Amino acid sequence: MKLKQSLKNQKFVKTNENNQIVNLSREEKEYINILIEKLLDEDNCQLIFRGENMKSAFEHSGIEKCYSNQSGEFKFSRHGESIFYIGSKAKSYLFKTDEVDFPIELDGTKDDLFKGIYEEFKQNIQHCKLENETKFKGYFITNRDSSHFCEIIKPLDEKDKIAIKYYYLWLLHAIGETKYKCYSNFVSTTKNFNIAKKFGKEEIVYVGWVPRPIKERSVYLGSLIQARQRLEGLGLPVYMDEPYPTEDEISLIGGFYPHYILGIYNIPKKEFLINDHLLDKKMLDMIYEGRSEMIIEHGIGIDQSNFEKSKFLEISAYKRYNIHIKGKGYFDKEL
Repeated sequence: MKLKQSLKNQKFVKTNENNQIVNLSREEKEYINILIEKLLDEDNCQLIFRGENMKSAFEHSGIEKCYSNQSGEFKFSRHGESIFYIGSKAKSYLFKTDEVDFPIELDGTKDDLFKGIYEEFKQNIQHCKLENETKFKGYFITNRDSSHFCEIIKPLDEKDKIAIKYYYLWLLHAIGETKYKCYSNFVSTTKNFNIAKKFGKEEIVYVGWVPRPIKERSVYLGSLIQARQRLEGLGLPVYMDEPYPTEDEISLIGGFYPHYILGIYNIPKKEFLINDHLLDKKMLDMIYEGRSEMIIEHGIGIDQSNFEKSKFLEISAYKRYNIHIKGKGYFDKEL
């Protein structure tokens, strides 16, 4: 109830054609509240939050570089337009694949990836926040090299390899004390709005959702149980707990897609900037007609036919992007 009232009582705003922040119309606010009711139904999706400080956010979107002399409100409105078109991507997309020595392709399952995973744990395992994982740590401390680890994985099919990759990469992402964290394929979000505010230094919070089944687009401890059972059967090391359970983390694969972003909360201004694509007539008509669940499942309709040539992608710090094809997985694209 507290989260419901918090979301519905925000000052909803949008960006107009002059890049000004203005209030939603009464009708638009009514429809957004209807959608929020559906988003709060956990049978439909998992509501998620991501905090970010404005400096970092504006650097990644390229807004700071292009509009350094503009007002904070102007920058925020342009940043919102960028996020609502290209989304917020994982750190690995700030690099081309040949710029780093760790295999960062989201769809990669080559032998050097698993060798890299092993070596990351080998170098960092003794210093990681994994107090109750003695057996897991012991595997990497006592084995001299990656041969045993890689030999077990090598003959497996692609589906198994992808599951294993996410299982280990998620932990490397979550413990946050490894080289991989700089090139992570995941974007951290949380189920807890207050945790997101803390990580965003009380500046901005992205509000969105993951449609069910959420394990298709994200990784969290509960989604890894099946992979853990498979790994135990193969004789590979497994972990039982997450490093920071109070953070309620859900790690999005590849990035926070704009189709699943409700809006951005500007904490200092106490304003909630709604995804402008959600205010298109087609989307509002779907909400009015009682088809909010279709938006939740398939995402907000966004015309990305000129995605690679878009101004927002051009000025951003991103050097790659990814696409998700339902039932087939994730695929990286170089710019």
